[in-house]
Amino acid sequence: MSCVCEYGYSGPGNTQCEPCPPGTYKDTRSMAACTACPTDTYQPNTVATNISECLRCPLHSVSQPSTGSIGGCLCIPGYYREGDACSACPKGFYTDQYNLAACIECGPNHMDGGRLSCDACPMGQYKAGPGNYSCTTCPENTYADALASTGCSSCPLNSISTSGSSSECDACPPGKFKARDGSTEACQDCPTGYFQPLSGQAQCLPCSAVGLYTTTVGPGTASPSE
Repeated sequence: MSCVCEYGYSGPGNTQCEPCPPGTYKDTRSMAACTACPTDTYQPNTVATNISECLRCPLHSVSQPSTGSIGGCLCIPGYYREGDACSACPKGFYTDQYNLAACIECGPNHMDGGRLSCDACPMGQYKAGPGNYSCTTCPENTYADALASTGCSSCPLNSISTSGSSSECDACPPGKFKARDGSTEACQDCPTGYFQPLSGQAQCLPCSAVGLYTTTVGPGTASPSE
């Protein structure tokens, strides 16, 4: 009758029996090799005799076969290691690698992207600094024409824009003007007695420029004949 190894022992080369190392088990009496614990489990002891001794990794962590300690269970991206547990990154933070000890904060021109990344602010929006985890829409008469903007640019002289504009501003229409460059003000109506037939102008023309004793019927006039 031949000798065989007991449960939890294997016989490499069929010459002697050795204990199954951590991360493995053996549930038969034989000279066979020890069996690896499956993926996403760990087994910290020697001489394990049943697959039930392969313990499930903590929630939100994974492992390779034959993992011999809980430290071999790696927190998945979007979570960070806190002792033996994996905790979710808070809003405005992310991890894109396994088993990081801390989450990374979104930059000043990026918004929360759902724990795995931070997304660049879209055109027409901005984010000036950390701690505010969503992008803000550019107000009227400003614009942001690039991704990941940290602020909005004021419309230049004689132009305006709507809220959330992602391109250059529109010229003031005839009958209106905007005199201050970089101002967030809207275009102004030409006052009574003044007119402006062109768009994109910084001032209005007096009716006296086209004839004595002429005026306009009201503000916002585009032609001296009105």
